[in-house]
Amino acid sequence: MIQNGTMVETAIVNMDKDLFKKRLLYFFAGMPIISVVNNVLKWSIGELKLRLRTRLTYHLYNDYLRQITSGILRIVSGHSV
Repeated sequence: MIQNGTMVETAIVNMDKDLFKKRLLYFFAGMPIISVVNNVLKWSIGELKLRLRTRLTYHLYNDYLRQITSGILRIVSGHSV
């Protein structure tokens, strides 16, 4: 994509109207594909963040409840810590 932009600039500097139109068309033809890839990457990063937070919260909550439950069982059974 950067190369296509550079080629458009080269056509401008060389003042070649036909080459400019051709390279500008290639540049715009690549835009939708790049946009789709960019949006898929953004969506997947957001999805990964959400899943990480969900799983981490679930793990920490279960660990906390396990410790509380074992502490209550020790108190009820009469064992010291």
